[in-house]
Amino acid sequence: NHSMFKKYGILGIILVLLVELNFFFQVQPFADWYFPIIWYGYILTIDALVYKLRGNSLISNRFAQFLGMVLLSAIFWWIFEFMNIPLQNWEYIGTERFGNYAMFFETLAFSTVLPALFETIELLKTFRYPTEGWGITHDGKRLIMSDGTNVLHFLDPDTLTEMGSIDVRDKNIPVERLNELEY
Repeated sequence: NHSMFKKYGILGIILVLLVELNFFFQVQPFADWYFPIIWYGYILTIDALVYKLRGNSLISNRFAQFLGMVLLSAIFWWIFEFMNIPLQNWEYIGTERFGNYAMFFETLAFSTVLPALFETIELLKTFRYPTEGWGITHDGKRLIMSDGTNVLHFLDPDTLTEMGSIDVRDKNIPVERLNELEY
């Protein structure tokens, strides 16, 4: 049933909340490991939300692809780290406290980059507009949106449902490519 919010999404929310609370309490080792914890919490939460909205998601329906992203993300980021050895453009402060686990921690943190990016893209793809949406403004009651043609669409600001539209013309000639609207 895709109307259900997946249980791992609840775990994700809990992880994010615990990390936020731990900024005050500084319970170790969680205070030091906040980066991968909060990002995996984000990934789990967004994936569960995508599943609820669309009925499928990376973790629920394409888990092997998700794991591939985790692995590829870690490899991809380690390539950047190796490129930085001669450049010395950045360094991580405080990773020495992880001792023998520093490389594991860094790999775990690096592994979140691509999954978080693609989960965010999956979430954004669940939102649909009836048009391309080149420009947008409001008149206090409705959103007014252009779509690159000569048509202006009037949308309900709460539901984004189209309430009407008008063709913009100058002496009966369509005014194309409407953009950058101001009211």
